Amino acid sequence: MQSQRNTLEIYVGRAVGDGAYPVTARVLETNQSVRSSMVLALSVEELLLAQRWLADGDANDSAVHDFGARLFDALFAGPVRLLYDQLAGDPDRPPAFWIVVDDPGIAQISWELLYDSRRPGFLALSAPFVRGLAIENPTRSRPVTAGPLRVMVASAFPSGLESLESNDEAQAIANALQQTPDGVQITELPHATLSRLQNALREAEQSNTPYHVLHLISHGYADAATGASAVILEDERGAADVVQPAAFAALLSGLGIQLVFLNACSSASMPANNLAPGFAQALLGAGIPILVGMQAPVTTSDALLFTAELYGSLADGRSVDSALLDVRRIAQQRSSDGRTAPAIPVCYTRIMPARLVNAQASMPASPAPAQIQPAVPAAP
Repeated sequence: MQSQRNTLEIYVGRAVGDGAYPVTARVLETNQSVRSSMVLALSVEELLLAQRWLADGDANDSAVHDFGARLFDALFAGPVRLLYDQLAGDPDRPPAFWIVVDDPGIAQISWELLYDSRRPGFLALSAPFVRGLAIENPTRSRPVTAGPLRVMVASAFPSGLESLESNDEAQAIANALQQTPDGVQITELPHATLSRLQNALREAEQSNTPYHVLHLISHGYADAATGASAVILEDERGAADVVQPAAFAALLSGLGIQLVFLNACSSASMPANNLAPGFAQALLGAGIPILVGMQAPVTTSDALLFTAELYGSLADGRSVDSALLDVRRIAQQRSSDGRTAPAIPVCYTRIMPARLVNAQASMPASPAPAQIQPAVPAAP
């Protein structure tokens, strides 16, 4: 049996006067800590090009490897490099990585492309790789230890926009979660409006059966200049309702949700300033422990692949960070763009390991079947 991983938390502070970013690396399990600084040798144009690779899937292997290696050399410098080498030197127990970037000017960087050219390989394909945020508000993590895992699958297809395959995705979740301890209850909420979503979540909380997971299938977008993101729900007439992160987070606050999966394009992109917080800042700031989203547009086939693999790993009792490692490895082999697709899904978390299902209850003797039911009748 593989021993528990160490977690290497890397905190990147705000740039100081000389343009360097202070970096603190800490091993959570031992509290071993070192400090260094990061000087980016990448131009603004190169950083924007990497974002375009994710959006368009037009990168070549050598370009991606070169970008990731230069980013790696900048972040892992001095004592931070020595600590990393110490932990990564054990091939049977590579560390998990928790990257916390406090400077909004570099939060948009595709950190999942960090590439160690000496081993070689992407860090996000070698071990669990998640992001964090410098947030002081408390959060409450409550892994599921008994009873069914309750999942709300909400979808929105406003008139005039391309329809998405919500039924296929809900069934993929049900199939993947068959092995979940004590089964799973999946509730579908089509034609999701803010009001219908809030009512369904609030009623579940008031009946003492809160949803553990909110899985949203919708269109999303990010402003090319600022990185500000939004999801598109429906209004009462079925037209598009653009929902900003702050409004979405306010709706979910205090309802017991442990994981939000935003299967919407660019839902995990980071703004370039603090004037328009993204979904990661808004949701984690509202107390939700874990967010999985997309930092770029995603194809329907890749979205289904990410969904099935993530929930399948969660059903086996793996933490969300470890499950996302499984997703990335499969995406590398099977996605429509194996070069950059593993970097598209992003996990932000307030806890490590980011556990949704209690590991001690992860292998039921006879798994209960998944149940799929509508939350309320669909709007006409």
